[in-house]
Amino acid sequence: MGTKLHVANLNVDVTDEEIHTLFSTVGPVASASISKDAKTGASRGSASVEMSTEEGAQSALEVLNGHVLNGQKIHVGEVRLPTANGKPAHKAVARKLTAQARSRKRTARPS
Repeated sequence: MGTKLHVANLNVDVTDEEIHTLFSTVGPVASASISKDAKTGASRGSASVEMSTEEGAQSALEVLNGHVLNGQKIHVGEVRLPTANGKPAHKAVARKLTAQARSRKRTARPS
């Protein structure tokens, strides 16, 4: 298990500090940030939390998934990276695989 978590169904009034404080109750938090709309700066109702340890991340999943925060039941899940052939595919690898697939489609078209 990794240490990165996704938090969904947040009340739009929840702050980065509130998320950090809540997750600190189950383990050390490396970072916590609310997802915000790029144009308006309004909360999207979700957050990213990185715990300092795998044990802290596991505790957060077990204890905080379903926790009620500011009147809403939150959902906590592990962030899983996309995989290619069973290996983690980072953004650059994913872009390369997409470009290769598009290239194959172009060359496979009949003339």
